[in-house]
Amino acid sequence: MTTISASTSLPHPQWAVSTADEYTQILQQPKDGLAIVATGSEQGLLNLRGVDAATGQVKWAVDNAFYANKPPTVGPDGDLYGQNLQGNGIEVRDGKTGQVIRSMPEPDIAMYTGVTSGKNLYVGAANPTEVGVWALDPSSGQEKWHKALHYMSGITPTEVGGSVMCENGSDLWALDPDTGTLKWSFQAEHGVNQPPVLGPDGTLYVIDHNSTVYALDSKNAQGEVKPKWTNHLDMPVKNPDQVNNLDVSQPLVFTPQGLVVAATGQSVRLLDAATGQQKWEDQLPIDSPAVAGANGQVYVGNGEGISQFNPADGSTAYWQATFEAPPAGQAPANIIAPFGVGKLAGFQ
Repeated sequence: MTTISASTSLPHPQWAVSTADEYTQILQQPKDGLAIVATGSEQGLLNLRGVDAATGQVKWAVDNAFYANKPPTVGPDGDLYGQNLQGNGIEVRDGKTGQVIRSMPEPDIAMYTGVTSGKNLYVGAANPTEVGVWALDPSSGQEKWHKALHYMSGITPTEVGGSVMCENGSDLWALDPDTGTLKWSFQAEHGVNQPPVLGPDGTLYVIDHNSTVYALDSKNAQGEVKPKWTNHLDMPVKNPDQVNNLDVSQPLVFTPQGLVVAATGQSVRLLDAATGQQKWEDQLPIDSPAVAGANGQVYVGNGEGISQFNPADGSTAYWQATFEAPPAGQAPANIIAPFGVGKLAGFQ
């Protein structure tokens, strides 16, 4: 990695580094001084990097660890769970070193998606007769239950707000994490783009392939759920015919001021969480996922730097990267934001 320092423009990062890969994905924001980052390789494989939150330097590295289209998850124990490269089991890697600590046999299924963690490990997969969601024991990898679906395009089932959220054709299904029983469903007009985002009051926010945002009351949900509000944003979000070809960088980010929608190459918008009405929009060429910091600010990659948004009023500060050594004695970062091609910056 190459070190980068900031100009005098705000926001000023604690550090910034550049990888040699085409893209980066934050698997774990800084925890106990360590962030876990996945970077893309030419072979369609993921390289894993343990990044020191104080300096941005790599503490450990593993190349060609998992398939890029089936990313791993960081479990509650801090370890990484993902399909092995042979496709015949789940590999568990130590989150502190990146080394394999155990392998688990999986049921006789073909995994379509990455793995996520909650009460169980969850994966979208298929056996010879059906496609669906499989819940696996985190220790053994053995099947605990599975739920047949009509169709899924590759979005990984995810436990959100006490339910396992998965796509089933154009529907969003909420499954009981203990049994796999269907709790409720929601029919999005153009399918589901990403797993929903949970607000503090139990509202789930969902975005579809046609850039319509829906607010769902998950606390009182049963049967077929109707939205509390909808807002069509009139911007392309994802090509339904091209799985994993996202036009949105981390589509929805919840903040106390409202729901942030960041569309790659287009704009950042803030929606009122209670009504769905747009509060503000800032048009700029976004190129990386949006992340929310502990300071209440939202960071998005913007060309060769990062834009910091204040959700309260939409005001923006921009940091332009330059390739110089950073100052010594910086405090550890508590949020990492990707930008440009394979670059990362750490902020407090």
